[in-house]
Amino acid sequence: MALHRDGTSVSFQPENVRLEVDTNTSCKSAVVARFGVQQLPLSEIEEGLASGQLVRVLPEVGIFAVWPDIGPQKSLTRKLTNFFLSNQAAQKI
Repeated sequence: MALHRDGTSVSFQPENVRLEVDTNTSCKSAVVARFGVQQLPLSEIEEGLASGQLVRVLPEVGIFAVWPDIGPQKSLTRKLTNFFLSNQAAQKI
């Protein structure tokens, strides 16, 4: 929405617009300004959800990992997935 000099508002809907941002804060600002929908970390949006400034429109998305089950990084990969699983369990408590 834009404002004319006389204070009246004008609504416009541009086509084929792409917005790129490089921080979660910038992304959140664009969402609050109604430029689109975005999956953001809960820590970034808790206050906006509580105040009603933001609403949840997408389901929560889990973490997906794909890796080869061979090679020297197997133990490091297992440690990482175990960390995610233990952190996920701790968040549900």
